[in-house]
Parts: sequence; C-alpha cells; structure tokens
Amino acid sequence: MKKKPERMIIENQSDTQQLLALKKQVAELERVIGQKQILLDFKDKMIELAEEHYKLDIKKNFLPHPRILLENAGKKLVYIK
Repeated sequence: MKKKPERMIIENQSDTQQLLALKKQVAELERVIGQKQILLDFKDKMIELAEEHYKLDIKKNFLPHPRILLENAGKKLVYIK
C-alpha cells in the first residue's frame, strides 16, 4: 500500500480565530433551528389534539373568511365579496 504524503497546513492566527468563530456561529444557529422545530412540533400536536377534541378540521379552516385573497404585491389582505 502506498503511503499518502503528509501535508502541512499553515494558518494565520486570525484564520484560526475566524474558523472557530464561524463554527461557534453554526452551532448557535443549529441550536436555534432545533428550538424552532420543537415549537413547530408542539403547535402541530396542539392543533391535532384540538381537532380531535372539537371535531373540526382546523388546518383547513385557518382563514377567517374562505373568500380572502392575499396579494403579494402590497402584502395586504383583500376581501372579495
């Protein structure tokens, strides 16, 4: 078997510090995403339990009026009668 040649990587102190800072930032963002996922799972479970308790399909009936149209251009609700 051929032995792979060794590679030497030389980094500046600032490069190392920047890499550590980026790794810390990634870890923090992963933690935040995990917390948000827990909240989403909790809300989904609460909706599921409410649907069972009240015998409603809450996910389909989340708009206050079935004839509401959301316009993306102005980010405003337009009621159609």
